[in-house]
Amino acid sequence: LCETQDMDRQKKEMIDEHTRLPAENVNTRKDLERTNHEKRELSLKLAEMNDMLRNEELKDHFSNNRIHRKFIAERVHCWGEFYERLVRSVKTSVKKAIGRKLLTEEELGALLSEIEAVISSRQLTFIYNESQEPQPLSSSCFLVDKRLKPLPNPTVPDLKD
Repeated sequence: LCETQDMDRQKKEMIDEHTRLPAENVNTRKDLERTNHEKRELSLKLAEMNDMLRNEELKDHFSNNRIHRKFIAERVHCWGEFYERLVRSVKTSVKKAIGRKLLTEEELGALLSEIEAVISSRQLTFIYNESQEPQPLSSSCFLVDKRLKPLPNPTVPDLKD
């Protein structure tokens, strides 16, 4: 593996500016083949999961224990990074809020709900300077059709002297 990486690096160094574009196309084609392979793997995994979830015994177990299934896009490049950043945001918030304290299950649930509301209220669109402009959109606007955590109202001091 190291030898092939060294050879690839040497080949790239030997390519001058005039032939760089075709070499980049080859790399793109390799990436596309890898992406297609990953798509096939994911579709096979999803088919296997669907077969497993059609099992009557498993359905009974889910319904008896009130388990609801949600699909999360697995190992998709852009979603993976998104979830990593989201998990980092939640973990950082939990660490700052808890410190070294021990919380009960109820307190932890309340804390996580508060963190979820704050993260879901982050703006997705531009924030305007004028008060007459529309409120910025957040993910909570799409989930519950209202802002979970309202934006603070800016107070402008009266400068009339």
